[in-house]
Amino acid sequence: MTLSGMTGFALQEVAQEGAIWCWSLSSVQARGLELEMRLPPGCEALLPAVRAQAQAALQRGRVEIVLAAPVQAPLALPPEHAVARMLSGLAELENAARRKGITLAPADPAHLMLRAAPLAGAPQREALLGGLEAALAALARTRRAEGRGLARKIAIQLDHVRHLVREARALERDRGAQAAEQFAAAIRRVTRQASGLEPGAMEHEIAALAARGEIGGELTRIEAHAAEVEGLLEVREPPGRRLALLAEELDREAGRLRGKAQMLELARLGLDLQAAIDQLREHIDNVE
Repeated sequence: MTLSGMTGFALQEVAQEGAIWCWSLSSVQARGLELEMRLPPGCEALLPAVRAQAQAALQRGRVEIVLAAPVQAPLALPPEHAVARMLSGLAELENAARRKGITLAPADPAHLMLRAAPLAGAPQREALLGGLEAALAALARTRRAEGRGLARKIAIQLDHVRHLVREARALERDRGAQAAEQFAAAIRRVTRQASGLEPGAMEHEIAALAARGEIGGELTRIEAHAAEVEGLLEVREPPGRRLALLAEELDREAGRLRGKAQMLELARLGLDLQAAIDQLREHIDNVE
């Protein structure tokens, strides 16, 4: 399966009895699937089917689905006395609302002259839902196009992370003598304080010192997480949630590595590694 992003846009027109309806779909990044549907008056019965189609086609993203109805020709103006009576009624309604502290939205004269085409029977319903299906397919194509770009960017960042891990392993080998000397000094310090420690406390302190000086575990886990991220780029199901969890783990391991750095060069490399992982997360956050 090709990776999909969460940003996309699609338009789909539906011709019915000489009138043109139009579906407009747009999506942006979100943790789950959030649907915002706006249908014209008279089309509310379509909402359950629209929601079901969107949920079947998409896994994540904040998606706005708008159906624009065609506007029919202006209606014939009513007699002058009827127009005057209508405007007088509107004025009375506004005055009554104002007395109760309610402000009404201003009336647009165009709304009095135009009306939306009503939703007809089953054939029109099926045609509109068929148009939505086409619009969702078009949206999916734009999201897949973005996904191809995201996959390339993620692969580049993974290569950079692996390169930094190799540099960290080389630094770890070079600092062996320095680390051994620091560890021996720490052991001597703990040993001098041994008389005031509880039974077993000295062994615990020595084990803690050894753990604080060893970064091989963090580097191995970073490599393993990076390999899993790479594997998820080719899975059939949308991997966005799993990728986000792995990005959090990568960031956590990089933070631990920085905390254990006892050399200036390793501390700087830890910062570079965390920056690379932050850039990786930016790309992963937009994967469906």
